[in-house]
Amino acid sequence: MTASNHTQAWLSAGSTGDVFVYSIIRASSGDFKCFNTGSFHEIHSMKKRKNSGFFCLILLLEISIASLACGGGDDDSSNLPPNRIGKSINYVSNMPGIKVDTKKVREIIYPLFTVPAIIKKGENLSVKVDTGGLVPSNWSVTLTSIDGSPVTFSRTLNVIGISSGSSYWRTSSTIYEVLVDIPADILSALYDITVSYNTSSGMISDTQPHSVCVVDEYNKDFSFVHLTDMHVGSPRNNLDSTEVNEAGFWSPDKFRRWLYIQKTIREVNLLKPDFVVITGDIVFGQLNPLEYVYEYEEIYRVLKEFKVPVYIVPGNHDCYAQDAMITDGQLYWTNYFGPRYFSFNYGPYAHFTGADSFDWDKSDRAGAELLVKTWGGQIREAQMSWIRSDLETNSYNRMPV
Repeated sequence: MTASNHTQAWLSAGSTGDVFVYSIIRASSGDFKCFNTGSFHEIHSMKKRKNSGFFCLILLLEISIASLACGGGDDDSSNLPPNRIGKSINYVSNMPGIKVDTKKVREIIYPLFTVPAIIKKGENLSVKVDTGGLVPSNWSVTLTSIDGSPVTFSRTLNVIGISSGSSYWRTSSTIYEVLVDIPADILSALYDITVSYNTSSGMISDTQPHSVCVVDEYNKDFSFVHLTDMHVGSPRNNLDSTEVNEAGFWSPDKFRRWLYIQKTIREVNLLKPDFVVITGDIVFGQLNPLEYVYEYEEIYRVLKEFKVPVYIVPGNHDCYAQDAMITDGQLYWTNYFGPRYFSFNYGPYAHFTGADSFDWDKSDRAGAELLVKTWGGQIREAQMSWIRSDLETNSYNRMPV
């Protein structure tokens, strides 16, 4: 794909036959080139499998990239070995503190863990905060090195201005945009961001991990890794008895769970791409009404092992609704990750739009155990209108490559 101006790309959950795939994509002078592709099993188990599926990263210039995959589709899991489903006593007994109402996205609504800001030194960053009806004062914004960083670092940023803001995905009348300066002498790294402010109810403080990536320059020849269908909690990870240990399915030791994902993350960290895109199906959500309680907590923990910015849109397995009260995957997504669709710029070189292609009413996302009403895709008018506006805005604001 060749483009002489600002490149635009469309990201959504694609069809993979529900198996893990990866693609490493490099942008060079306006071209997107897939220079390595395959399945997670091929990377980590080094077992060559027959291709039985594909995914597409759909680009607005009508280019698609096909990737190899292995495994099957939504197959019957009734022949699983005993005690290897999401109801495993191992996980429940070792994680008694998990609550249904766990909420990772609170006051900070941008940047987020899964919608981070990649920003150059010396530029300004607009941080969006929802104060929940409270009147704020005495703002403080701090960047702190992420867990596992070789150097522990913290820097309080200069607040340039405060203004009233809005959000397309969070309904609130008290959203503020806090404009801060990214110092020219700060270390280039991935950071957690913490926002604090005073209210009549006391000091409020909120942190979003891995949400700000400071760079020296934007790479014109940038690269990103595309991952999909991680499926934490899927019993199909155990269909092949020779790979049970690799799956680490609900091992009591968290460092032994989901080894295939852990190994992939370590490899991505070694590759050091500019960012990662994950197009959905990060959990399974199709076994029992309460499994999202622990699957979302698990994938959130595992994703924090990335040392590069990560952008994620949901897939069908992330958004099923299995009962009328607490098991609505869309609600879990919003509580853990924020918006189901969004866009971002990589500097002046590319604009990406991420879509939720499982945009159904709750009743249409309903299911019980392995039987779900639909897993097909659609985008409803509200999201389509937002996408149309986003693309129109950016088509008129193109920047040269």
